[in-house]
Amino acid sequence: MRTTCLIRPSRLLPCLLLTVLALMSYLAPAAEAPPRKILILYSYHPGHPWTGKVRAAIQDTLRDSDVPVEVFSEYMDVRRAGNPDHLENLYRCYKSKYDLVAPDLVLACDDEALTLLAEHRQEFLPNVPLVYSGLHAPPVSVPGAVNVLQEIEYLATLELALRLRPRTHRIVVVVDGTPTALTHEAELLKLAPALETRAEIEILSLARYPMAEVRQQLAALHQDSVVLVLGHNRDRDGQTFTFPDAMRLLRSACPVPMYSVTDSRLGLGIVGGKLVSGYSQGCAAANTALRLLRGEHLTDEAARVHVENRYMFDYTELQHFSIPLSALPPDSEVINQPPTSYPVHLHDVLIVLNVVLALCVIIGLLLRLNLQRKRADAALRAKTDELNRFFDTNLDLLCIANTDGQFLRLSRQWENTLGHPLRELLAYRFLDFVHPDDVESTLRAVADLSAQKAVVDFVNRYRHQDGSYRWLEWRSLPVGNLIYAAARDITERKNAEEALHRSEEHLQALFQNMAEGVALHELLVDASGRPTNYRIIAINPQYERILGLRSETVVGHLGTDVYGTAEPPYLAEVGRVALSGRAERLDAPFAPMGKHFDISIAPWGEKGFATIFTDITDRKRAEVALREREERYRATLASMTDLVFVLDRAGRITDCHAPRLSDLYVPPATFLGKPFADVLPPSVADLLAKATDAVRAGSPVQTVDYELELKGRRTWWSANFSARWDGAGQYDGATIVAREVTERKLMEDHLRQTEKMTAIGQLAGGIAHDFNNQLTGILGYADMLAEVCADDELKRFAKNIAVSARRAADLTQQLLAFGRKGKYLSVPVDIHRLLAEVVAILDRSIDKRIRISRVLRADRPVTLGDPTQLQNALLNLALNARDAMPQGGDLTFETDVVTLGNADCQGSPHDVVPGEYLRVRIADTGCGMSDEVKKHLFEPFFTTKQPGRGTGMGLASVYGAVRNHRGAISVDSALGRGTTFSILLPLAPEAPDAADMVEFSPAAASVRATGRVLLVDDEASVRDVAGDMLRGLGYHVVTCVDGQEAVKYYRQNWQQIDLVILDMVMPVMGGRDAFLAMRRINPGIRAILSSGYSLDGEAQAILDEGVLVFVGKPYRQSELGRKVADAMTPKQGDAGPAATPAHAEQRG
Repeated sequence: MRTTCLIRPSRLLPCLLLTVLALMSYLAPAAEAPPRKILILYSYHPGHPWTGKVRAAIQDTLRDSDVPVEVFSEYMDVRRAGNPDHLENLYRCYKSKYDLVAPDLVLACDDEALTLLAEHRQEFLPNVPLVYSGLHAPPVSVPGAVNVLQEIEYLATLELALRLRPRTHRIVVVVDGTPTALTHEAELLKLAPALETRAEIEILSLARYPMAEVRQQLAALHQDSVVLVLGHNRDRDGQTFTFPDAMRLLRSACPVPMYSVTDSRLGLGIVGGKLVSGYSQGCAAANTALRLLRGEHLTDEAARVHVENRYMFDYTELQHFSIPLSALPPDSEVINQPPTSYPVHLHDVLIVLNVVLALCVIIGLLLRLNLQRKRADAALRAKTDELNRFFDTNLDLLCIANTDGQFLRLSRQWENTLGHPLRELLAYRFLDFVHPDDVESTLRAVADLSAQKAVVDFVNRYRHQDGSYRWLEWRSLPVGNLIYAAARDITERKNAEEALHRSEEHLQALFQNMAEGVALHELLVDASGRPTNYRIIAINPQYERILGLRSETVVGHLGTDVYGTAEPPYLAEVGRVALSGRAERLDAPFAPMGKHFDISIAPWGEKGFATIFTDITDRKRAEVALREREERYRATLASMTDLVFVLDRAGRITDCHAPRLSDLYVPPATFLGKPFADVLPPSVADLLAKATDAVRAGSPVQTVDYELELKGRRTWWSANFSARWDGAGQYDGATIVAREVTERKLMEDHLRQTEKMTAIGQLAGGIAHDFNNQLTGILGYADMLAEVCADDELKRFAKNIAVSARRAADLTQQLLAFGRKGKYLSVPVDIHRLLAEVVAILDRSIDKRIRISRVLRADRPVTLGDPTQLQNALLNLALNARDAMPQGGDLTFETDVVTLGNADCQGSPHDVVPGEYLRVRIADTGCGMSDEVKKHLFEPFFTTKQPGRGTGMGLASVYGAVRNHRGAISVDSALGRGTTFSILLPLAPEAPDAADMVEFSPAAASVRATGRVLLVDDEASVRDVAGDMLRGLGYHVVTCVDGQEAVKYYRQNWQQIDLVILDMVMPVMGGRDAFLAMRRINPGIRAILSSGYSLDGEAQAILDEGVLVFVGKPYRQSELGRKVADAMTPKQGDAGPAATPAHAEQRG
């Protein structure tokens, strides 16, 4: 057993002899030889223990060799890099670097370095010799590569562990997921059968567990266990660990001895083992590389080195687990053992004597140079001190580096400039501090230096400690693989140059893009210093556009030549500015060009000046035009009939134009200088304030409609708001033009009411028409059922159905009356007679407390119309008045004749024409109506009565009946003051004879008759009931569903048809078109028109064209029989159905 504190005697003498030979070779002159370039790729990082031992061995071996070499070292750092693209990125970096500086040999240390070279062998250094150094067989086969391998003795280490702790039955192997660790694991599993009778091998992989869980499992181990540590770089969660950190975590958790197979973990917590030496492997790899560089041709087998592994132990761990030194194998190496006093052996004395002898020889050799060395040493010390002072005091950044990219020495100014401590700068490659955009240019500069070319005025950027970058300018000189360089921080200069460049660009851009014309001038003076002329030095493009002059005719020319004047323009003013140095501004015309300019004159340089000018000719003309417009504005304002208000920025009224003071809410003296909120009612003031805010915010002209009571009169106004803006585009106030629109507002209200009533009337008429079609079937069948029923009870039921249908028909008649489709007759009607009948009915039916009176002033109380509709309208108004006077009162009927002119008709909401009208007034002294009630008074189904007390159709039918007769109706009412309805009806042209007045009598009884009737109606129920009615009366009936079918049938059978009953409204072909087509077939046709509508304009037109009788739906059998009998009775001069063929259309 031996320790690291003792030296083997057998090795001491050769070492001394080598030292003597080295000194002799040092004294001998050395031959110059170009260095050979070696690229060393280390798989791990510089701080990795294994890499450190390998690197130290390689450096020692190469330094002591006779072959001059230049070393390029690259650390791949694969154990700590988690990026899957890491190897690819390294390849691109190495390729860009070593394509420029090609090495003579590549030494790949460990698996990852060989893998990278193998994958890119064809593109990256394909013909360069390759040496691989590793612990196992190479992971990939590379043709031509020389492998330097070292065997790992797993079994020897495990057997040692079992021998030192005989009670061990369990061996826990700690590995991770790295390729090296996986190789370890595979090799151990092969050894498991050899140990299965003595101990069980268990794999504990960090690739499957996080570090914390591995430590927990280690902490739970019993004393019958030992641990073999083979890998601990990265755990399952991707967390990476350095050698010291990983070993510290494992050792602190493990209660049993730990062993390993490499010396990189010795001293970090393992007991020991038969260990592979990184230093031995590095020496073997370096020697193999030197042999290749010397020209030897080696094969893999010739180069394979079997380095003897040694038993190595840590004294601290041996003591911790009570393992005696006597139990260790012979010649074991123990580290950390405290010094001991052993007796001096005889061979040690011999060693000392040999040393003394060797030293005497060395001293003798050195005495010859003693004096020279002293002088050289003194000079060297002086130069060294001088260099140190130079390094420490120089303001530049001085450095010595090598072509591998490592700083070797730096001046203190580096720390001051970049903020990084010197030790940090020396620990990294200088490319790590270079800006990414400058790496490529820096590599080219390094390549030039490697080729022994000086680099001068090279500029790149280095990273400061705060993350910013500083600009450095370099001067570098190569000496072998060393670089002597001086750098200067030019960041401020760069920033200043960039700022100056930007400033010049901004000034030039400003000069070229100014909206004003700009010119630079040189003032010319005579001997007395008086200005005589000026020369134009430079102009901008706007100068050319404003003056219409080209640069080549202006720049460098005198002012008199450019402007064609005897004296240059504004000479006195520009001369004063150039000589005094005080700027001036000038607003002056320039007669030669017919323009007016706004000119700023500023001193420029020595006896120079700059002019900045704007063509304000248009502005001057605009000012004149503005003054003229203002005068016209004042004149226009004086002629306006609208109100005009002027507001300032704060919304105060500053001016007012009011042609009529009566249009103002208050006198001007009261509101001038105040906002609207202080003058007008809040509701109006708020509207005007919102409009003012809107135009202030940039909205276009705002229109506001508002209502205002002026001296007890209700008025409506429309005001237009517009904003005023000053020259700077800032809000300067608002102008308001207000116009009274009271008359227009009233007319619009009347028009809207009329349109609404017309629309409701059309809807009501359509509903009534369809309803009458259905009622025709109900009423007709009820009548026929009452006639044929022998049972009195059934007969009563049928009559009740007929009564209900008749009431529904009355309701539809009211709807038709409202819809202006309820007029059946157009005959002279005496209104006074109708009023007498209405009063007679009221006398028998209303409360006796209501006093009825008539004031009949009309001398001609006759109008053309339907007496039934007019009587119902008057009766409805009277009953409405009765309901308004539950406690009694006065009901008055008045008549008189009025004449309406054009003005009266144009202002009326009713469809009336100029002429004489009979006015009927029905006035009561009842409760009156509100304005809201009056708005809906004539709408169908609108009522203020209790449910069940009214249908809401009474006044609606009155409205329709009056409109049917081309009249007008109005109401004057207020709550508590009673109500007066006024009806205007056109007067008949002249008083009718008594024979022309219509008298009414009960319906005639049903008449039995014969004849052939063609019945045309699109409603099946109407066809069925009317056909049954007529057949019951004795007629033969043929039915058709529309006018087209009826015309076709009539064309073929007209001679057998005695009478045609036509519905007015049908699809395909209506009643009028069908009648006209049949009349062309038979001019003597007899026809009756039937409709769910009443006798309106269209129906009357058909009657005027030859239809004999109109019968409205719903009708009863007796009414239909009477109409048919009347139509079939020949009149005097009537040709009858048997018209001559000469009057009929040609039929084929």
